[in-house]
Amino acid sequence: MRARCRGRVRRPGRRRARARQPGTVVRFHQELLAGDEVEVSCVFSYGPGKTGRVTQEMHRADGVLAATVESVIGLLDLRTRRLVPDPAGRWREFATDPALLGV
Repeated sequence: MRARCRGRVRRPGRRRARARQPGTVVRFHQELLAGDEVEVSCVFSYGPGKTGRVTQEMHRADGVLAATVESVIGLLDLRTRRLVPDPAGRWREFATDPALLGV
């Protein structure tokens, strides 16, 4: 039986451009056990675009870094279903303590 290939054949040496997809990366550094106390820090950062980043670090009570979580974030306009152009500015308008959000 002969297999059929469905799809396009690309020329050698040509690569597709990929847009960076929003997402979350979790890195585990040390294990946590049931009952361990954990302190979590969050740092928000925004650039000139429509997305920003939040970085969270989880430290055990003895100060050892247990895990880091890095996420791409955006602020969605629910009427247009699009990301707002200046998320930091929008957060600044509504936040009671903008410094907590890095704006």
